[in-house]
Amino acid sequence: MLNDGIRVFDMRYAYNPGNDTIGFYHSRALLAPTTTLTDVLFGFYYWLEKHPTETVLLSFNHEGNTGTVEDEKLQRMILDIFSAPSGSDDSLASQMKRRFWVQDRGEARIVGQTTGDNVALVYNSETNATAFIEDRYAITLDPNTPSSVDAYITSKFDYTTAHLERAAQQADTADQLFISFASAAHTPDPSGEFTMYPITYALGEDGVRGMNERLLEWFEARRGQGSRYGAIMLDFYDAVPGLIEAFLDVEKVDP
Repeated sequence: MLNDGIRVFDMRYAYNPGNDTIGFYHSRALLAPTTTLTDVLFGFYYWLEKHPTETVLLSFNHEGNTGTVEDEKLQRMILDIFSAPSGSDDSLASQMKRRFWVQDRGEARIVGQTTGDNVALVYNSETNATAFIEDRYAITLDPNTPSSVDAYITSKFDYTTAHLERAAQQADTADQLFISFASAAHTPDPSGEFTMYPITYALGEDGVRGMNERLLEWFEARRGQGSRYGAIMLDFYDAVPGLIEAFLDVEKVDP
């Protein structure tokens, strides 16, 4: 993913009781029993060492419906991993933290914790540095809108592109961090006749175009304009060839 151009990652973790470690989950599914949070961080460190001009932004969210415990032990495991190294600690993990974490008074810089689907989070009060985060993952339709796969995807698409436009058009926030989510959660339609899944939002269904295909067209129409849209989180991005390249090319300026 890093070599494909991905620089922002949404990591969903929870306790892995089989190995007494922190693992990665998608809902109740443990993605890889032997993979740990520490292993993944070292993977990022290795890649950053090979690409010293790059920056990676990682978002960590506890996956709450895994059926595993979220107790003091898990919190201490997380604290140990993300605590700033002491001056006398020369372990490999501490060396990596000093080399690769953004530092703020000797501590790792974090953006913070967010809730809600449209958040302005001030993560540095001295500079008023703010992250504007759109994450409307639970899609509901207007009561006057007939239910359909297209209606759900269109609602998500309109919400996401509105936030992208906000990132590009507001001069007073041009140097701030904008994060948009093109993904959406499992959504049973109230009629009971169909269900929207994350892959349905991303790739569409039965001839209805999904978010990724719609965004590809949207980005291609703005290619070379030099617009700044911030970061966008995508599901199943590699199923639509050219999507990442089109997004990256938007910020370039045609000669």
